[in-house]
Amino acid sequence: TGDERQVQQFLAGTEASFRGHPAWQGASEEDLDAAGEGLEKYVLTKLYPRLFGAYDADRERDEVLASRLAALRKFVQPSHLDIPPHFVEQQGWLVAQEHLRKIDAYKAPRDKLVCVLNCCRVINNLLSAAAERLGPEQAAGADDFLPILIFNTIQACPEALESNLQYIQRFRNGSRLNGEEAYFYTNLVSATSFVETIDAESLSMDAAEFIAHMRREGVPGSELPLPPAAGDGPLDLL
Repeated sequence: TGDERQVQQFLAGTEASFRGHPAWQGASEEDLDAAGEGLEKYVLTKLYPRLFGAYDADRERDEVLASRLAALRKFVQPSHLDIPPHFVEQQGWLVAQEHLRKIDAYKAPRDKLVCVLNCCRVINNLLSAAAERLGPEQAAGADDFLPILIFNTIQACPEALESNLQYIQRFRNGSRLNGEEAYFYTNLVSATSFVETIDAESLSMDAAEFIAHMRREGVPGSELPLPPAAGDGPLDLL
């Protein structure tokens, strides 16, 4: 978008200028990087009212996700996402959920991203602790992390989730969105996409039960007729 391009160009140009300025000669890379982070935080905090949630598509998806998350958190259990019982850490997960819930309280892209990182690190640490407790035969694999993140995203029900994810994507310095940051951010985007398209089959639930839950919470689209229960169709002739 135009705003994204202008902001990124300004940040890149300004950072290049101070890196080449005589006043910064002899500064360590750590100091230069910290200055770049400070610049990004200052500029984006000032521009936040104009840039955050500025697009209709983001706000519309926020509403869709909010209604689905609010409904799903009332009935989805770890077992629906095939999370093994030995990896269920409800008390520890509350900490992860609280970190993710804070994402809407900050204005700088990096600060929002830290909320994502802290949530994911808590989950990772709990999985590592479970692996040490259970032994190598039941150690967590890469496929165990995402379902747990999905469950915690549902339970956290963070506000304006799509707007927050898009804000990070658009305005976080691309050269700094890498490594662990990029990995955990991408996982949260995947978790959000799953929530948006979740259905009975993906939760290993009866379709009528799933739709009844969603309809009860007034989720858009759940007003469609329930599928016929077993035996409700036309009788076969003998």
